[in-house]
Amino acid sequence: MSLNFNFTEIEGYKELCWTETGELSEDGNPLFRVSGVTDVLVWGTMGIDMGEITQKNYVEFATRLLMWQGVMGPMLKEPEEGENGKVTWVTRVVGIDDVRRHIGLSTNVSTTTRTQFMKRMERYMKDKEERHLEAVARKERA
Repeated sequence: MSLNFNFTEIEGYKELCWTETGELSEDGNPLFRVSGVTDVLVWGTMGIDMGEITQKNYVEFATRLLMWQGVMGPMLKEPEEGENGKVTWVTRVVGIDDVRRHIGLSTNVSTTTRTQFMKRMERYMKDKEERHLEAVARKERA
């Protein structure tokens, strides 16, 4: 199933959710791509089992997203120009301010209860640690 999304209910979505690529279309118009934060939030809906960001649920959305990133690591990589002009990619956590600015984002992801989400996170963390410990044990035996 495809992941479908809608930004049009986000205040200022044209500026917030889209970034110019620096390229032009065949007819000379600027081309755009989804901004980094918006992209993380769209894909993050699948990881945290919440299909939309609303005024009522944005704190829960941010809480789940921060928990997910606590296990998986920061989800956003952004370019940062150093003093020498060299660009490096820096990871950062997408937090509550990012989520709040995206109130109105919706996707076709089904929202689960917090209990269901927590059970899934528990299973994931358990499986991840078991795989890690098995790898350590194999290395020690070698």
